[in-house]
Amino acid sequence: QIWPGHGAGSACGKALGAVPTSTVGYERRFSPALADVRRGEQVFVDAILEGQPEPPFYFARMKKENKEGPRVLGQLPAPPRLSIDEIVSRAENDSVVVLDTRRKPVEFMNRHVAGSLHAPLGNDLPTIVGSYVQPTQTMYLIVEPERVDETVRALVRIGLDDVAGYATPADLEAYSGPTRTTATVDWKAIQERSNGALVLDVRGAAEFAASHVDGALNIAHTRLLPRLEEVPRDRPALVHCRSGTRAAAAAAFLERQGRQVTWVADSYQAE
Repeated sequence: QIWPGHGAGSACGKALGAVPTSTVGYERRFSPALADVRRGEQVFVDAILEGQPEPPFYFARMKKENKEGPRVLGQLPAPPRLSIDEIVSRAENDSVVVLDTRRKPVEFMNRHVAGSLHAPLGNDLPTIVGSYVQPTQTMYLIVEPERVDETVRALVRIGLDDVAGYATPADLEAYSGPTRTTATVDWKAIQERSNGALVLDVRGAAEFAASHVDGALNIAHTRLLPRLEEVPRDRPALVHCRSGTRAAAAAAFLERQGRQVTWVADSYQAE
């Protein structure tokens, strides 16, 4: 029997299947990768490398921690519930980041704590947070109380341990203090491209190569941190992806970094 170490949706490679187990006999008969092996080494190498997704920024750090061993916590962090006022006051420090785990991007764009990241709770949370947050930063959560432990575990598994507190989406809704709104448009704004706006495509390089908007800058959403200086400060950016999900996370990160961003809440349309 073969028990895969990764499953469908993993950021660790392309075309990862959803079948939980297999056998050597089945793979010898039906595996496309082994079929390429029989056609020659270079054919296999080319097939494996073609279209691989860009690795999230934190993968290099994880390799080091997997080799040397992570910091021993003793027990999981148990962040206390705080008021939005407390979180807002602490979030003014650059070493602090607020992770907003609400699922719907439009809810985040309409109203959020200034400088917070849109990191929907689910399979994408480790990829997003790991790509935008450093281990030296202290994190506060906007999350439902019953999902605090789940969120903490997801963060600890990628070496992000400093979770200092949380508030709930209901707390944020009831908050009467200052918050931030991110501009939102549909695909028509990209077609018009007024005010000299930059079109920032945060899909993967393979998606971009297949089809893209003329003049667009392509930086995968998981690689924005090391390539941040390529995004101009003095020019507005229309941030898009295939469906809007990755662009929402990218727009929140870029807004935190002082860029002028507009989230394209629409599906990609080839021109």
